[in-house]
Amino acid sequence: MSDFKIPFRYTSEYKRGRQAETNPIKTNDLHDTVYYADLLRIQRAVGLRRSELMRLTGDDLVRDTSGYWCVRCKIGKGGKRNQLNRINTEEDVEFIKNYFKKFAPNEKIFKPELFNNKLNLHRLRAESAKEFYETQLQKVKENPEYIKQIEKEIIERWNKYNLDPKTGKLKPLDPKKYTGYMYLRGRNKKYAIENNLPTKYLKAILLLTSIVKLSHWRCDVAVASYVGANYK
Repeated sequence: MSDFKIPFRYTSEYKRGRQAETNPIKTNDLHDTVYYADLLRIQRAVGLRRSELMRLTGDDLVRDTSGYWCVRCKIGKGGKRNQLNRINTEEDVEFIKNYFKKFAPNEKIFKPELFNNKLNLHRLRAESAKEFYETQLQKVKENPEYIKQIEKEIIERWNKYNLDPKTGKLKPLDPKKYTGYMYLRGRNKKYAIENNLPTKYLKAILLLTSIVKLSHWRCDVAVASYVGANYK
């Protein structure tokens, strides 16, 4: 084991969901049919994993501690409980509210057969995260003081959901995680330039995106697989 080395990964090497053959646009145009329209509309607005979408029930539309509407994932990747994925726009909120009204609290909102396909739900998850990041960035550009609200929300979410499972104590939050910029370097920077993508990201928005859209709590993953990915 002492000879084993974990390979260093670059943004350009992440392939999941980026190949043409797994894009949502298929030869039979599944994504444009009424049959899949609601699933894809909700996925674009929320950005869950396929397995998480399959588990959603009628009681999973909730508000978070900041008052934003979210779709709750009762059990997520790695056994994480009650993750809250924020809905991107008010228009999406109204659509999802009306959709969820059709179902009883413990009733699945999507039929299992909706997932027997090759629709690229991961790509839509990335697009949802990217849209959220860009929307928040525009708000900061219009009102620089808005960054304080973002930082406040990061701290509130951190204090609520980051307890050490062994000790029950709150894990420390280093301000460096959400202040300043994250700059791409080397191959990652080259990849961004070649694909007309940003080479720097505002950490506060990036971490918030990772928390409320991806449930990763990591800026590097948010860039490599989602916000900084090129899904052609």
